[in-house]
Amino acid sequence: MQGTIAEAIEELKAQGIKVEIEPSDMGPDVYIATAPNGDKYDFLASVLVKLKVDGKLNAAGLAQAAHKPTA
Repeated sequence: MQGTIAEAIEELKAQGIKVEIEPSDMGPDVYIATAPNGDKYDFLASVLVKLKVDGKLNAAGLAQAAHKPTA
């Protein structure tokens, strides 16, 4: 699964979407994606994988799947 996550992150970076990881000792790591327009979204790794499988790994897909927009 790590390879799939890494591939998804690389795919987002190729689209100009910056992805950072916010490590958590209490649960799964949270990924924060920053779209080229500055919008930020947070999500779990499983969301990345699902978006990739569904062919929706882009800014619009992130906007729909993210937990919530982050400040």
